[in-house]
Amino acid sequence: MTELKQIDVALGNYYDAFRDKDWAVFQEFLTEEFEYFTDTCIVQNKGQFVEFLKHDDCTVSSYIIKNLHIIPSQNDEMIVALYSITFEAIAAQNQFTLFAIETTVFVKTTSGWKIGHCHSSNR
Repeated sequence: MTELKQIDVALGNYYDAFRDKDWAVFQEFLTEEFEYFTDTCIVQNKGQFVEFLKHDDCTVSSYIIKNLHIIPSQNDEMIVALYSITFEAIAAQNQFTLFAIETTVFVKTTSGWKIGHCHSSNR
């Protein structure tokens, strides 16, 4: 399987766990050193990020990942993934669409590709 396909599959599984609020599975996609960054200067480590999501009332019904591009490191131990993602969701009884552009760094581990950090800009 090509690296692009591996990252595409990993992202799909990660966002499926997010959509399904399966936090045990979701956090397995993150390295222990994981950090999440937003364009509003919020920075969360793995524990903070998962706890925030657990308590957030947003429920995602669907998502679509588009324009996936990857940049592998020279030693193939890391891959930067750039993509846009659209979420259909509901929060506080209001349906909405959220558009984001994300840059996610994948790290090769003995158990496969895991996310080392993610930067999200959304509207």
